[in-house]
Amino acid sequence: MSRYAWMGAALGAQSDPDQWTSASGSQTVPKRICQRCPVQPDCAAHAAALQAYDGIAVAGVWGALSKKQRDDRRMREAA
Repeated sequence: MSRYAWMGAALGAQSDPDQWTSASGSQTVPKRICQRCPVQPDCAAHAAALQAYDGIAVAGVWGALSKKQRDDRRMREAA
C-alpha cells in the first residue's frame, strides 16, 4: 500500500489549503477539522516520517499538531 493511501480520507484535503499554513498563525480551524478526521494518526505519522526520513521540514498543522508540537514530541521521544 502507498504511504499516501490514507490521504483520500483526510478531511484536510477537502478544505481550503491556505488555512493549514496560514500566515496569520491561527490554527484553530485546522485543529478543529483534525479532531473529526478519521486519519488523524496517519497524518501525524506521515508528517513525522517526512521530517525524520526524508529531511523535509513540514510546516502547518498535520494530525492536529502544530510544527512546534511535532518538534516537542520528537524531542521527547528522542530523549
